[in-house]
Amino acid sequence: MDSGNVAADFHNCFAAEIRLPEALEEKLLCPFHYFGVADPVSLNQDCYWKNGRYDTGQLEKVHTGAHALAHQRIDAILVAIKRYEPDLGAVKGIGFCVSIAHARYMADAFNGRGIPSEAVVSGVESDLCAKLLTDLARGRLTFLFTVDKLSEGLDLPEVNTVFFLRPTQSLTVFLQQLGRGLRHAPEKDCLTVIDMVWGRPIGAIAWIPN
Repeated sequence: MDSGNVAADFHNCFAAEIRLPEALEEKLLCPFHYFGVADPVSLNQDCYWKNGRYDTGQLEKVHTGAHALAHQRIDAILVAIKRYEPDLGAVKGIGFCVSIAHARYMADAFNGRGIPSEAVVSGVESDLCAKLLTDLARGRLTFLFTVDKLSEGLDLPEVNTVFFLRPTQSLTVFLQQLGRGLRHAPEKDCLTVIDMVWGRPIGAIAWIPN
């Protein structure tokens, strides 16, 4: 947690090591399509930064609420889903959000548009959390929205869509969240990754090993 390297504590000896590209090439992980989608919310203003990091409070304000920009972003997200995952009935997705309020806002917005969704955040009892994960796996829910609660320790191979709805400054966190959808599962050909990127869209990247 202090960003220090623990390798020295083990004399820089590694019992085993495998990187994401190698794991994909060896077909140990599910291949994926990555789509970078233009985010209508631009984060290049100073108000979104505090002490060298994104200001969660300011991000929450612009990503939630009744103002036009928040609604515009919801519309952009829905357009992206319909473009890259037109069969919503087959989607079992996780959306990573800025804050608890943002996760709940997204779940409410999707439910309001007929897409069954729930928020899994801190404070949700373990029994309810387990039920929501089961509901997603069995197709009773289309999306679960969260902050960091599902970033690691989640064993749900059925997840076939990952939505990045927040800026991520940490490569480790990004890979952890991406990894929630990289488990193999029956009838799962590949993972769809949709990343809301402020500024220009960065196009699509497909990682489909031979």
